[in-house]
Amino acid sequence: MKIVFFNAIGTFHVTENYAFDIMHDLFEGVCVYDICNIILSLLNSNYFTLEELNSRKTLFPYWETEIANTSPSLELNKLKSMRLKMTARECLTFLHFLPLMIGDKVPRDSDHWKLCLRIEIVDFVLKPSFKIQGDIEHLEKLIRDHHSLYISLFGETLKPKHHFMTHYPSALRMCGPLKKIWCFRFEAKHRQSKMYSKSITSRLNPPWSLATKASLKFSEFLIKYSEGLPIDYELKTFTVLNLRSLPCYDSIVDSDAPQGNFRETNEVKYRGNQIYVLCYFIEINLFDKHFQAFEIGKKT
Repeated sequence: MKIVFFNAIGTFHVTENYAFDIMHDLFEGVCVYDICNIILSLLNSNYFTLEELNSRKTLFPYWETEIANTSPSLELNKLKSMRLKMTARECLTFLHFLPLMIGDKVPRDSDHWKLCLRIEIVDFVLKPSFKIQGDIEHLEKLIRDHHSLYISLFGETLKPKHHFMTHYPSALRMCGPLKKIWCFRFEAKHRQSKMYSKSITSRLNPPWSLATKASLKFSEFLIKYSEGLPIDYELKTFTVLNLRSLPCYDSIVDSDAPQGNFRETNEVKYRGNQIYVLCYFIEINLFDKHFQAFEIGKKT
């Protein structure tokens, strides 16, 4: 009965829908199956212990960019039941850093490690833009190879979320990058209300309390960022720069950067203080597939 109501919507049909949510499909689905199976297989091969992996996971230098996305220690019973105590964002962080955490303990010819290195699929799906000729065909091959390797290594049948992945190329052709339609930001917004609900002591009308909290937070946003506030920065001299005039325009439009006119300057003051930008170059020697990382040389 519920399906009939959904199909009554003019722009949606249950069986013809092509809008996939890669957050639930990958980071709360396929990636969880892969990580659990791979870690259990590597543990059984005695390449390392679970205690050693958890120790490296805890002490890993996430730095400021990812320190807020770290996850709790792994538990053997959770791995065996194909469950990870991680949010989608924490799963993404752990998956990307896993080769660096424990890659030195695993032989380069390990078939299970080859499946771990299929995180290339994740990076590919998260791209902000695609070339119809070449990129999508490559994604089709990555998904096909991943599924074949998964079946051959673990002898398991594919789950529904594995099947959803086979339709990603078609969805990309019809609606563009799937990152633009995932639920990631919506879930992050919902997380605030879930945190508030745990601290509310009244049980008379929790939705009213949550709605009031959301209204106050939105009001604060409007007051803080409304027009008429004093400008904190000052540009001494500037010229109006249009992105289309740049030689690298083609690469810029493929990114998430805003489009339009920008101001270019050689000097910026913020709240009366001079701003200096310190930069250095890093020499990139090679990309090591086993660790899914770049080997860098001296800083200059």
